[in-house]
Amino acid sequence: MTHLEFAFSLLPISIIVVSFIGTLIIQKIYFMPVLSFMILFILTFTLFNASFLGWAIVYTLFSFITSFIALFIINIKRNPKLKSKSPFKGFLILLWFFHWMNVFSQKSGIRLTTIF
Repeated sequence: MTHLEFAFSLLPISIIVVSFIGTLIIQKIYFMPVLSFMILFILTFTLFNASFLGWAIVYTLFSFITSFIALFIINIKRNPKLKSKSPFKGFLILLWFFHWMNVFSQKSGIRLTTIF
């Protein structure tokens, strides 16, 4: 197995699985992403080069999302009333806002980079 196959196939899958299982055991949303980033940061400079640091951040985000999903599953099993509430409502509102902001900027000819 080459470094490239390890970095883009085995490593992301193992981070997702280990983050899910680790979060189910430890039940803290921040523990597994921090641990994943520390391990990936060490791998960046020992096994790969500095350009892998971007992928380390992406894989850490995967770990955070996986931890969030694992904790959501734990909370649903503990409290069945949570099934009717959507934890992604705020995220969907934020996506809707950015979508309409993009539509407005395209119709008015304003570039978003000039505003921010």
